[in-house]
Amino acid sequence: MFRHTILFILRSFNRYKGTFLINFIGLSSGLVCFLFIYLWVMDELHIDKFHEKDSQLFQVMKNAPSSNGISTTEQTPGRLAEALAREMPEIEYATSVTPPDWFSSKGIIAYNGKRIKASGQFIGTDYFNVFSYNFIQGSKEKALSDKYNIVLSEEAVVKLFKTTDNVIGKTLEWKHERFSGAFTISGVFKQLPLSSSLNADVLFNYDLFLENNPKSEDSRNNDPSTYVKLKKGIDLDQFNRKIAN
Repeated sequence: MFRHTILFILRSFNRYKGTFLINFIGLSSGLVCFLFIYLWVMDELHIDKFHEKDSQLFQVMKNAPSSNGISTTEQTPGRLAEALAREMPEIEYATSVTPPDWFSSKGIIAYNGKRIKASGQFIGTDYFNVFSYNFIQGSKEKALSDKYNIVLSEEAVVKLFKTTDNVIGKTLEWKHERFSGAFTISGVFKQLPLSSSLNADVLFNYDLFLENNPKSEDSRNNDPSTYVKLKKGIDLDQFNRKIAN
C-alpha cells in the first residue's frame, strides 16, 4: 500500500510539476507559519510564570475617562500601592515599580575607576515579597531598608568586580541624566530567566523616586506601575468590583 502511494505521488509530480510545487510550497509555508505562531504564543504564555506565587500576582490598571471614551493604562498614582495595602485587607503585599521606559537610557555605575552601563528601576520596599528573586548576597528582607541602598544583578556585579563575593557594603557611584549619587550595595540577585519582563540591573529604593519627583505625591499624577499579591482564596471578580469604587 505504501509502495503504491509513493508511485502515485511520483507519477502525479511528473505529470503536474507546476501544480505540485505550488501546493508543496503553500503547505510548507503554512506549516512554518503555524509553528512560529505556536512558539510565539507559548513564549508569551510563559512570561513571568517563574514567580513562586504567580497565581496571586496582579497588576493594577487604571481606567481614565476622556472625550474619546475610556483609556486603560498601567501608569498609576505614586502612592497607590501603599494606599491599597493599607485599605484593602484582601491584599497581602503591594509595591510600586517605575516602568522600564522611565529610564530612557542606561546609567553608569562606577567603582574605583571601573565603569559599566546598567539599566535601573525604582521599586517599593515590598517588591521582593511580591516577586520571586533569588539572592546570592545580602538579605531580601533588609535589602532596601535605607534610601541609599541598591540591589544589583549578578551580571552587573561580575562585570564590575569580577566576582559576587564580598561586595555587600561597597559604595559606588551612579550617574544618569535624571539623577546621580553614591549608593551602598545591600544585595545581589541571581540573574532572572529570559521569560522575565523585569530586567533591570540596578534596583533603587522607591522613596528616592518620590523625593526626586515630588509631583508623584499628587494622586492626580500617574507615573509608576502598581502590583499586588492577593491573599489566598480571594475572589478576583469581587475584588475588582471593590477596587473600582
